[in-house]
Amino acid sequence: MKTSILLLISLFSLIAQSYCQQDVCEVLMPELFGNYKGDCKKGLAHGEGTAEGTDSYTGHFKKGLPDGEGEYHYKSGEIFIGRWVAGKKNGNGRLIVRLASGKDSITEGVWQADKYIGKAKGPEYIISDQSGSTFPRIHNLGPGNKIELTIEHPLGNNVIRNVRIMYVGSATTKEYYGRRVYEDVTFPFELSISYSAPNKLGTGSIDSSIRVKILKPGYWSIILKN
Repeated sequence: MKTSILLLISLFSLIAQSYCQQDVCEVLMPELFGNYKGDCKKGLAHGEGTAEGTDSYTGHFKKGLPDGEGEYHYKSGEIFIGRWVAGKKNGNGRLIVRLASGKDSITEGVWQADKYIGKAKGPEYIISDQSGSTFPRIHNLGPGNKIELTIEHPLGNNVIRNVRIMYVGSATTKEYYGRRVYEDVTFPFELSISYSAPNKLGTGSIDSSIRVKILKPGYWSIILKN
């Protein structure tokens, strides 16, 4: 009987120790060491959480360090809202500095390894509503106001069927042996494309569609591979 009681006590002790160990979740930045509430993995902050030390941070963690989107408050009063990688500012973000005048100084742009490298550049084109077997390759070949569109297939471009192309914008359209050319384009310019093409084995047909919006002027090449 005594042996059974001792075994039960030992078992409960091990369970209690296990729970205590699970509660321990470290943040590896000294400035954030103190209190942590959030997701944990293998004893380290991992996932969404909030850490408070001399500084504080709320956002995504990975292996004990800020990694992903988050908001960091420095003890100096500065605030950084943006992307982190391995505990350093890395990617798009906004740094807010509290000034004695009461106004905030805000720096927006891109950081790399904690260093500000300049303002963020907007995208040159946007792809949406992509389905089927189409794989777009889009390149700006240089200055101009022109777009060339080609739909390619390994069995030959003549196997493409039921092509429908609609566009939003102003352009002069021409066609050369399956290659569609848009000249005197006014940007932004949007193309909505749908078509049918055989699968690579030629045993069936696949319906594909894609929407491409070109935002900036240039001599653009759009090749839809299948």
